[in-house]
Amino acid sequence: MDTAFVWDQHFVTDLDSVDEQHHALVDLFNELSRGLFSKRSDREVVLADTYARLLAYTEHHFQEEEALMQTFGVDPRHVESHRCMHQQFVEQVIMLWAQRTTMSDPATTLVGFLTSWLGLHILGIDQSMARQIKSIQDGMLPADAYDKERGNHDNGTQALLKMIGKLYTALTSQNAQLALANQTLEARVRAHQRAGSSQHAPESAVQYRCFAGDCQPRALQ
Repeated sequence: MDTAFVWDQHFVTDLDSVDEQHHALVDLFNELSRGLFSKRSDREVVLADTYARLLAYTEHHFQEEEALMQTFGVDPRHVESHRCMHQQFVEQVIMLWAQRTTMSDPATTLVGFLTSWLGLHILGIDQSMARQIKSIQDGMLPADAYDKERGNHDNGTQALLKMIGKLYTALTSQNAQLALANQTLEARVRAHQRAGSSQHAPESAVQYRCFAGDCQPRALQ
């Protein structure tokens, strides 16, 4: 299965340090992808190492981008939005990784999220950051560069990228809730089994039903 993140010129921001770090992230994403789909016996050990390096480098890259924006005095409205996206991504990656054992197809879910998020992030807010920095370098005030970006760039494209980003966030949140509900249900099943038949109906006479997120054992009638 080909799950590689394929780099092309659309992802180039013309900010050398940013492009170099994006390339490094792509390499780590692809390394993690290969590990997730691998059948090797030491797969979990390799995955743990790759994930740790990916998370550490991601946080390093985000810190570098945020420092770059501060250096050029990018408008605070953009900086705050950009920083929030970084924080949300780190939280989502940590959550997805922790819940991967509850997923039916963790490799496809994780790789799909990582590569899609990075692609959308570069094409959207990172390219916007690069254009604003270029305008500031050309002598424009940061606030004017921000307003120019909002006014001149293809609003339809920006709206589409924003909505797709929201969709991925919503799907990630839903996956987290489903995984948590599954873990809760499994814990209740184990608790019931440990309690013994003297205080509860026989296991064969108990079924588990979820109503509005509330999963409880109920004796069969």
